[in-house]
Amino acid sequence: MKISATGRGETMPVTQPQDCKGNTPNARLIACLQADRRVEIEVTGTR
Repeated sequence: MKISATGRGETMPVTQPQDCKGNTPNARLIACLQADRRVEIEVTGTR
């Protein structure tokens, strides 16, 4: 069995720059960027 993990961080955001306007951290911007705060787990294996 092999287990590996890769971090992507800012290199693979879900949102596009035009989706979330502004630089000031306010409730609207935080909610818009929420999709980028995620964990994706992919498990593969063979028998």
